[in-house]
Amino acid sequence: MPDFRVFVESSPVGDMLQVGESEAHHLVTVCRAKPDDTVRAFDGAGKEWEGSLVEVGKRKASIRIKQTYTIPPPSCKICLAQALPKGKTMDSLVRRLTEIGIWEIQPLDTRYSEVHLDKDRRESKTEKWNVDALEACKQSGNPWLPKILPVKSMLPWLAENPKQNELRVIASLQDGSRFASEIINDCLGGCMPQYITLLIGPEGDFSDEEYEVAAKVGFQSLRLARHVLRVETAALYAVSVFDQEMQWRSGKVNS
Repeated sequence: MPDFRVFVESSPVGDMLQVGESEAHHLVTVCRAKPDDTVRAFDGAGKEWEGSLVEVGKRKASIRIKQTYTIPPPSCKICLAQALPKGKTMDSLVRRLTEIGIWEIQPLDTRYSEVHLDKDRRESKTEKWNVDALEACKQSGNPWLPKILPVKSMLPWLAENPKQNELRVIASLQDGSRFASEIINDCLGGCMPQYITLLIGPEGDFSDEEYEVAAKVGFQSLRLARHVLRVETAALYAVSVFDQEMQWRSGKVNS
């Protein structure tokens, strides 16, 4: 794997690819890339280019393309709807989930959330989380930049239309919750969903009303570990379990 990886928003012109000012500054000034160094560029939407650095400046850089790659999206896209946790937990979650390959993250303001953001802070936090996701893509080699959506209140969000061919799952401590494989087998009848949306609550759990409304709009109750998990552990656990399960099932379908 090349030593340098950059995000680009422009398309190649011929065999040349221009790196944006911010990324060029980081590549050249911070990472100390030099002419002829091998660089891998990606657009966050499945396109990657590998080539040599040919134009270098403190805020400008160009790559002469040698190879072009197109990486298809996952056949089943894992999305997380996450109640806002305390402190910097969400920052860390965005990074770790991007490494795993999360497709979309919807931060939620819930009844028992200990964090409630005003409009300005919601916007600044969303910008920060998008930066975190981009950095995690560069570090991990993930070619698909996840969508970090603006913070929404949970009940209005639940009233929105579901995605096409979507399995909806809510992590729950309530009786009747089932394991991931059981939910997938029973609810889908062996069909692969296009999306799986996982709903994870805050430190104080969801309210009874939130559980009831979620059930009415099709969320299946998910049992996670044998013990009560912290917010960040529950999110990473759930995404990892479903991502691994769907990778395996996709491989079986395609083999």
